[in-house]
Amino acid sequence: MELHDVFLLLKKQKLCRSGRDFSEHYLGQGRNYYSVIRARERQVSTKAMMNLYFKLRSQAEQLNDERFPALLKNQQILREISGYVLEDVKQRSKFCP
Repeated sequence: MELHDVFLLLKKQKLCRSGRDFSEHYLGQGRNYYSVIRARERQVSTKAMMNLYFKLRSQAEQLNDERFPALLKNQQILREISGYVLEDVKQRSKFCP
C-alpha cells in the first residue's frame, strides 16, 4: 500500500483533513512534508513511517467502544493500515546483500 493510498483512506474516513494535517499529525513532520515528497517523488523516511504506524495504532485503541459500530469500523481500518505500514518498515530494514 502506497503512502498516498493511506492518506486517501484516512481522508475518506474523515480522520484526516488535508495533506498538511497528514504531514503533521500522522507523519510527525512539518506541514509541507507530504506535498514535498510527492512532488519530488521521494520515499518517505523510515522515521515518518514509524510515526504513522504508532499514530494509527494509538487511534485504533482510542476507538474501542462497542456502543458505536461506526467507530469500530474505523478501528478495523486503522489496524489494517498500520499493518501495511509496519510491513513496509520491515522490508526497508532487511539486509540485502
